[in-house]
Amino acid sequence: MRSHFSDADLDNLILPHDDSLVITMFVANWELKKILVDNGSSIDILYYHAFKQMLIGDDRLKPTNSNLFGFSGEIIKVEGQIELPILVGEPRHQAFAMINFLVVRATSAYNAILG
Repeated sequence: MRSHFSDADLDNLILPHDDSLVITMFVANWELKKILVDNGSSIDILYYHAFKQMLIGDDRLKPTNSNLFGFSGEIIKVEGQIELPILVGEPRHQAFAMINFLVVRATSAYNAILG
């Protein structure tokens, strides 16, 4: 596996572009697909539908008083927060970290957002 991006990664890409970066990584030993990387966000979000598929009990959620605001200004209630291990990359080029996710019930095409 390459350890950096190169011009080869630009194949079939029309420049300038504003494509989203969507990745797959392991979260709490589950392969979680459709994770949006949003460097404009200051928080990490795990959507409740993905949280439930990971078979993690609601009792592991820590309470939080945080609320998020959606794109149209609506308030999105945070179910809780949870710190989970993530592993991204392929053997010999992997990164491990503990990430504090806010778990939210909202409709999304993604399973998580990394800020």
